Amino acid sequence: MSVDFYNENVNRAYPFITTDETGGVQPLLPEFAVADFGAIMGPDAGYNDELHLVYLKSISRSGTTITFDFRTTAAPTHALKFQREISDAKFSTEFAEAVLESSASSSAESSNSGDCPTQPLWEGFLVTGNMAAIAAAIADGETIEFDVALWQVEPSLVQNLRETFVRTVNLANHDRLHVTPGESCSSQSSLSSDEIFVDTRCLTGDLRLREGFNCSIRQENATRTLTIGAAVGAGSGLPCEEIPLYAGEDAPGGDPVLSGGPDCLSVLKTINGVGGTILQLTPGDGVRIFPHETSPNKLVVDVDLHDFAICALPDEGESSLSI
Repeated sequence: MSVDFYNENVNRAYPFITTDETGGVQPLLPEFAVADFGAIMGPDAGYNDELHLVYLKSISRSGTTITFDFRTTAAPTHALKFQREISDAKFSTEFAEAVLESSASSSAESSNSGDCPTQPLWEGFLVTGNMAAIAAAIADGETIEFDVALWQVEPSLVQNLRETFVRTVNLANHDRLHVTPGESCSSQSSLSSDEIFVDTRCLTGDLRLREGFNCSIRQENATRTLTIGAAVGAGSGLPCEEIPLYAGEDAPGGDPVLSGGPDCLSVLKTINGVGGTILQLTPGDGVRIFPHETSPNKLVVDVDLHDFAICALPDEGESSLSI
């Protein structure tokens, strides 16, 4: 920015949108104290452009050091502080990052961020006016507090990064579908919990995706997109055995497969080469098919020769039986 721009700002409300019309040195102090300001809200700042604002909360002096304290109305409030020396040149620029104000807030933020690297809640820059004039208006040890609406920062000077970019990539799996046999194996149910098994958190930097088993990845340079799909034998091919969702995953109840139930070798899939979801067995002459009396999972195929005409026993001397 040019010096002319800063000179104009110290004689008007900018970068603020409100001033106190009652006059007086203290309420008008930021008008010649602040020449420019800008802020960037991080994704964890909890800042909503439609609900919250940024404002100058106070200016304080301790010896030759003057501190500017900016806040937001987002909860919890985190201070963005800038410090100046009385000897600093006019229109000096300083960049600062917000810090947590209490250990309670620190614990809350830490638990929300998980294992991810910490990022500034919000950050900004401040350009100040004539520091000697500011020091003359504030006594040593004095703090001037301002109401929220008195020195509100122009909304256009606040950039909000909330939900604007991907910060990290995390690898996790939903629980697999578990098959549990019903009572007497007359039916079976499929159960899946809402549990998520996390493998890796907070991958950052240059990441490379590799196709796994039965997986295909297509890159579209024109649209800058990646399409991840499933295809039998694609990527790393067909796995030779089941892939656990997490280290130490075991099959339930000693079943041969991780999802529970029998494996493919334990299931009747075809009869005389005929398979399908529904296989109908039709009895014929001399054969009966009916459920087992005590085991509902069994069918009895009984060759009892019903509906056949059986001739009487031959007379003595005859050597054949006619059917």
